[in-house]
Amino acid sequence: MLRERLRLARLPRRIECYDVSTLHGTLAVASRVVFEDGQPCKAEYRRYRIREADAGDDYGCLREVMLRRLARRASEPLPDLLMVDGGKGQLGVVSAALADAGLALDHLGLAKERDEEAASPRVRRSGGLKAERVFLPGRKDAVLLLPSSRGLLLLQRVRDEAHRFAIEFQRALRRRLGLTSILEELPGIGPGKRRALLRHLGSLREVREASVDALAAVPGISQRDAETIQGFFAAAAGGDAAS
Repeated sequence: MLRERLRLARLPRRIECYDVSTLHGTLAVASRVVFEDGQPCKAEYRRYRIREADAGDDYGCLREVMLRRLARRASEPLPDLLMVDGGKGQLGVVSAALADAGLALDHLGLAKERDEEAASPRVRRSGGLKAERVFLPGRKDAVLLLPSSRGLLLLQRVRDEAHRFAIEFQRALRRRLGLTSILEELPGIGPGKRRALLRHLGSLREVREASVDALAAVPGISQRDAETIQGFFAAAAGGDAAS
């Protein structure tokens, strides 16, 4: 049983999972999904647009979302188990937010092993073989559940749903904003630089398709600016979001 293996205080009938997603350090969003008795409760899913934290600060974004969630605990009762897509760092953010709120609640982080690691057992996800690691507060080493265990399969399903929901929201936001507004999301690219880009390159399409060298040739655009812009549009074209 998942409760015994992870030494949870409560039977995890109701699980909430959070995922933060950014696009090349911009357009930070987050998601919450809720599962009860192993089934998604889609009416209780939530989408978050990051309001205060720097879009490039994953931990800051997660802390903002946790504080907003915990502030609503009177109207939205807390789950039996709170999950986050991530490892020790993300788990630490959740632990700190709960401690600041004076709450004791089972929580964990679920993360795939990094490429340089050689942990086992291994599980198949997204076409590759990578171990899943469960991080618990107060425990140095990750817990490795059997790949075929029902508990791990449930945690994976919940985590993957949170990731899917966050990416779906970010893509919808990109479509709604359009290229002009998205350009405004780029850190360090203010109105003057945007006007210079359009004046020098002629159109948003040309800005989007320009190389780093072509962007850096625009007056007022530094090499770092050029790399940020080019990387952003390359990521947007490929739907590449990080979480």
